[in-house]
Amino acid sequence: MITCIVTTCGGIEEDIMKLLAHHYLGDFNLDGKTLRAQGLNRLGNLLVPNNNYTLLEAWFLPLVQELHAEQKANNNTKFFTPSEITRRIGKKMDDENHPRKEESIYYWCYKNDISVFCPAFTDGALGDVMYFDSYRDSGFVCDINLDLRNINDISLKAKKSG
Repeated sequence: MITCIVTTCGGIEEDIMKLLAHHYLGDFNLDGKTLRAQGLNRLGNLLVPNNNYTLLEAWFLPLVQELHAEQKANNNTKFFTPSEITRRIGKKMDDENHPRKEESIYYWCYKNDISVFCPAFTDGALGDVMYFDSYRDSGFVCDINLDLRNINDISLKAKKSG
């Protein structure tokens, strides 16, 4: 019944980080400066330890490098959209047989062939990983425009929508 999902970069990275380490329930009114001094980040009412971002980078960076190698192997004619990258995130969870993969929405999107669109894919920690890796090996292309075309085509062809 679900054709696609539209989300934020934070929605994707938080889903991954929750599989790698614990987040904690906090409060929307907690002081960000005080929390930061304690090594915590407040995302709404979630508290995320700094180390969770280190774990995210260590988990996601090999995937970025793998995708970049595929792009180069195709003479830089194959570019990856955010929806393709998110699909590969779900596949990576499956390939690694991550013990908590079934808690991930993006794992289930991969298993059920549901596209995940993220118009601001680079606006978060995942974008940071791609940015910093570009200094090691430049040229990786994330094609957001093709996802725009794909999501608009889905909506134009839908017999029903909600």
